[in-house]
Amino acid sequence: MAPIRRAAPEPSFARTVRQPWALKTTDSLRPGERGTKRPAAELGDRLVCVRYRCDPQKRKRYKTVELIVAEADWEPPRNPAIRCRCVSPSPRRTSVSG
Repeated sequence: MAPIRRAAPEPSFARTVRQPWALKTTDSLRPGERGTKRPAAELGDRLVCVRYRCDPQKRKRYKTVELIVAEADWEPPRNPAIRCRCVSPSPRRTSVSG
């Protein structure tokens, strides 16, 4: 009996398309800097940052923006030490008697 030959699995979409976070960031600009004029005009005060990312394999440059999408009032905790877990640099020593 001959062995059954299976077709090679097709590559998944995630493997064939580079994820945006895998691209190299070449510039990160604040609103008002050179290279942010058009996004700042379109997005106004919501614009936080403009980044240029490069993909050397595809020889492409991408312009990405970081936006503020929601705003809410926030109160910092009254005693931040309560929420912070402190870790001592050395283990706690205990005395052993006898």
